[in-house]
Amino acid sequence: MTKQEKIQEAYGTYWEELKNRVDENGWFKVSDYRERMSFIETANDSGFLIYNHFFTGKCEGGIDYLRPASISGIQHNNGWIKIESESDLPKEDCRCEFIRFSGKQLYGRFENIMGGLFVDESMIFEHPDRTESTTHWKPILTSVKPIY
Repeated sequence: MTKQEKIQEAYGTYWEELKNRVDENGWFKVSDYRERMSFIETANDSGFLIYNHFFTGKCEGGIDYLRPASISGIQHNNGWIKIESESDLPKEDCRCEFIRFSGKQLYGRFENIMGGLFVDESMIFEHPDRTESTTHWKPILTSVKPIY
């Protein structure tokens, strides 16, 4: 599924009404106060607006934006890199998580030999252009210890 298809799916029945106002990351600009209030479920005691379970909001430069909560993080795909060509593979050896075509999520490493191999914890080697290939990957980032 593409990013655009995922955004459209998230909007569901709202898509036809809002599709011409939705940006590349799923946000749409709220046109006026009345429209903004139609997406608000309640206001809590501290004055914060609580959007219905479906939408999440942000304000930038005095302009309100909303999008479905289910696509929160879509702008960076939650840190995952979709493999569509060789240029999407890691540039150097690294520890990483990867997802196979079947949806199975594995931990292991990428070795930049023979066109690139993903090696899972059980030492199964897989070349990325096989049928049951890896579709996404993201580096496993090791945290830096505090200095003091």
